[in-house]
Amino acid sequence: MLVALSCKLRGVCPSCGGRRMCQTAATVCDRVLPDVPLRQWVMSVPYELRRVLASDPAMLTRTSRVFFEESRHWYREASGIARSEAQPGPHRPSTQ
Repeated sequence: MLVALSCKLRGVCPSCGGRRMCQTAATVCDRVLPDVPLRQWVMSVPYELRRVLASDPAMLTRTSRVFFEESRHWYREASGIARSEAQPGPHRPSTQ
């Protein structure tokens, strides 16, 4: 019997890889992340810089740091909370 996309090598087959990726994502959503609203930020860079960032880890680190600092600055300004009073999310007391 011929079965489409069947394999015996689980590390190579796209079908097995996709299934494992979906299973890992479901596990993270169900068991790791808290049941609170989350926000995802995506950094997009011009095509010309993507190869440079992919080949130079130090440049990627500096670029990511700038993105992080600007995101943090935006959140502080948007919240209206003084910098000395700002606390990251995990340090808030649980209401459960």
